[in-house]
Amino acid sequence: VGILIDIMEDFFAGDKALFGQFSRAAFHDAGTFNQNTGEGGANGCLLNDPAMRLMPENSFLDAPLNTLQAIKDLWHDNAFTCIDVSSADMLQFAIFYVVHRQLDVPESLQSPVATVTAQEKRDIVINEFHWGRLDADVCVPEWTHNLPGFHTAHSGPLTTQ
Repeated sequence: VGILIDIMEDFFAGDKALFGQFSRAAFHDAGTFNQNTGEGGANGCLLNDPAMRLMPENSFLDAPLNTLQAIKDLWHDNAFTCIDVSSADMLQFAIFYVVHRQLDVPESLQSPVATVTAQEKRDIVINEFHWGRLDADVCVPEWTHNLPGFHTAHSGPLTTQ
């Protein structure tokens, strides 16, 4: 997990906007859960299914999703990693990482002179994230209608009501 954190830190160093964008992408993936059918949810469809990415409410997420896919590919290509990470886990790890990285201090989690607080945050991310989400075999773009504030005529970023 330390390797994944370091990869993410490198990407964040170049674009701080990724913090909010990763959070929004993870929400959009998880927010498709349908309470009536039990379908949807944090299942990786937003990274894996082109139809989900083309939905109007997801159209502005291309940059963060492409970045997450690049991070996932770097993880899988690294000689020191031995497990494949599902897209579902990648999206949820991204928001877990962002939330914990942004706690209290702005130090990088890979800083060679990290403060105790920064090291504690890194330890939380390494030790407390639970892996094992599976990617959905079938992604149903209509699940995006479960997102709060969604209107079929709406395109672009959602606004709160």
